[in-house]
Amino acid sequence: MHQRPVVFFHIGGHKTGTTYLQNVLWRNREQLRSDSMLYPGRNKVSHIWANFDVRKTSWDENSPPQIDGAWGRLVQEIREWQGPGIISQEAFSLLKSAQIRRALRDLEFADVHVVFTARDMARQLPAVWQEWVKNQSTLTFAEFLAAVRKPTEEAHRLMDLHDVPAILERWSKQVTADRVHLITVPPAGSHPTLLWRRFAALLELEPDRYELDILDTNPSLGAAEIAVLRRINVELAGAVSLTDYNRVVKFGLAPAMAKRPGARIALPDETFRWAVDWARQANEKLAGAGYQVIGDFADLIPQPMPAGEDPDCVGAEAQASAAIAALTLLMANPATPPSDGAGERPRPARVTRIKRAARRRAGVAKRRLRQYLAIAAQWARDRSPGAQEPPGKGPSG
Repeated sequence: MHQRPVVFFHIGGHKTGTTYLQNVLWRNREQLRSDSMLYPGRNKVSHIWANFDVRKTSWDENSPPQIDGAWGRLVQEIREWQGPGIISQEAFSLLKSAQIRRALRDLEFADVHVVFTARDMARQLPAVWQEWVKNQSTLTFAEFLAAVRKPTEEAHRLMDLHDVPAILERWSKQVTADRVHLITVPPAGSHPTLLWRRFAALLELEPDRYELDILDTNPSLGAAEIAVLRRINVELAGAVSLTDYNRVVKFGLAPAMAKRPGARIALPDETFRWAVDWARQANEKLAGAGYQVIGDFADLIPQPMPAGEDPDCVGAEAQASAAIAALTLLMANPATPPSDGAGERPRPARVTRIKRAARRRAGVAKRRLRQYLAIAAQWARDRSPGAQEPPGKGPSG
């Protein structure tokens, strides 16, 4: 009798090391193949297009042509492989029940195992807010935290992504609990490869056989840096397209800021206590559901409280310094746009293309430089004696 292949369906969650794991998988796809494991896709964004195809959505109203049929292409590649495979994209956690049924029906030739990586909520909240700001949000940190704890549209958006018990309950209606795997993200200070080792253990891979020297393609920013970025979002609201914003700000200015981050983002005492209570209640639900746990439920109980600065209260001088430092780095070392192999170290055959892309990026950055410097100059004027900040335009506006 022909043995059914196993498909590991890594559905999330957001801001739980998914980018790192996906970069490791993409970088090592040939080694994975030699170890009889398929990480499918013609390029690194294939899993993103597949997710959009299943959900019938996109980043904006302009749906790229690559989306149409992307899920079917991914599934067909796995079917033809006739062995174990991995699908990994955190936005699959957003699938509604009907979409889950459709995706699993398309994979009915395989034994599907659902995989979810989870992180403690106290570390999750600053990371999620920061990611929202990197995607044009103008919400202050205080506004974001208030929305999390109240039945607002923003709170529902957050919990759709991070309510682990609710997400896994939705999926477990279609997949038995013994095929639902919860991997806990190790606590702060753990060995940097421990998350990969836990992931590899589930896939029955030898973790040391794979290249782990992967560039961080989504680095964290400090409190001053993210305050600058949020203020730029306020200044640019509605003035630039998502494509231009991503090219200049998300993949240009933000990575430059991350090279010299300042103090981390602090979490208020009250929010930390709420995060601990929420985690304990979530753990009780998860423990009673019978899912397969790799790691420890204790990893999901926040401790200690994230320390640092309140990004809504960072002074104008610190913001100006962060902006100038980032602009200096950006102009001295123009970033290149993310490629299909994002997260890999450039290979010699690609050097010429990368240099051309860098020159194009430098041209875009120079055209935007005057605007950024004008904002920095305004900050300098704001902190002059007797100056008053316009309503709604300050760091906490």
